[in-house]
Amino acid sequence: MAEPTLPAGSLCLSPDSTSLCRGVELLLHNGSAQLHDVHYVADVIRRIGLYRDPRGVRFYGVESEHQSVIRQPGALPDWQNSKTHGTSSGAYENYEGIWQEPVQLASALVHLARIAPLGGHISYLDLGVWTGWSTCFVAAYLMRISAANFSGVAVDVTDARIAASTKRLMRHLNTRYLDRRELPQLLQPAGQPGRVFDVCLLDALHEFDGVFEDYAQLAPHCKSILFHDIVQFDSFKQQGGGVPRFWSMLVRQAGRRRTVDFVNQPGVFPTVMGLGLLLPNDFGTAEISAEQMRWVQANQLSQGRRKRRASGGRRRTAGRGPSQREKW
Repeated sequence: MAEPTLPAGSLCLSPDSTSLCRGVELLLHNGSAQLHDVHYVADVIRRIGLYRDPRGVRFYGVESEHQSVIRQPGALPDWQNSKTHGTSSGAYENYEGIWQEPVQLASALVHLARIAPLGGHISYLDLGVWTGWSTCFVAAYLMRISAANFSGVAVDVTDARIAASTKRLMRHLNTRYLDRRELPQLLQPAGQPGRVFDVCLLDALHEFDGVFEDYAQLAPHCKSILFHDIVQFDSFKQQGGGVPRFWSMLVRQAGRRRTVDFVNQPGVFPTVMGLGLLLPNDFGTAEISAEQMRWVQANQLSQGRRKRRASGGRRRTAGRGPSQREKW
């Protein structure tokens, strides 16, 4: 891809502009045909750079050469330096870059462009934004396919990892940051109908309990939900099987007509990352039925009891009938 010429008055001409800003400019100003080309969108992600993961080639495979070497300004939150958020290969640090597999994210966005209403407003909610780089890229893409008729909300427990230049870019993309504690009020304002977003990205808690609760909260307020890490090998070891196990249950309950997987692999095994798209039901939300939700929860609780039994722990009664449980 040739080096682009930035338009006059570009936001990216400031001294602290980043590769993210320049990549966003590409999305906002290039032809619409390119936005429907998975290879082009993936190349823009590579040009921006990938978040430097301590697992390196083991994690990114053939894409590892596109990892950023530039650190972001600002201190890391204390919890990010804890053992819980490190790997055997090292700790996560505050690097620039998009923490996604390029072809997976590009494929998901191009699919959304195919099914998005032409010229209609697109609203976006991102739960779990980390440094905000993926948030900005997705926001820019959705803004472009909606002909700038776009609004976004980025939600996390802290914005300490989001650099000042990224916050400025988020504002340029009509996307505001919201503290996680304020999310209930956003979704269900007092005395008003609940708000519904066109697209939500769920990339927050990765334990089964966490993703189940986040989905239960968001589903009535999202038309479609993208789940990140649906085939991430590390997540299989997390409590309850993590995102991969939750996604497999969701696919079983929602059915293949409502679910799409984007799991193109970068030449590594076991599998990494993966995006899963849950499409709207007949009522226009990402919900499954109450009975299906009880089935998912009952199976998760069943696994919890089996684990406690194996470790000699006390059993707890889930209060679910045998017909709702199934061994996975």
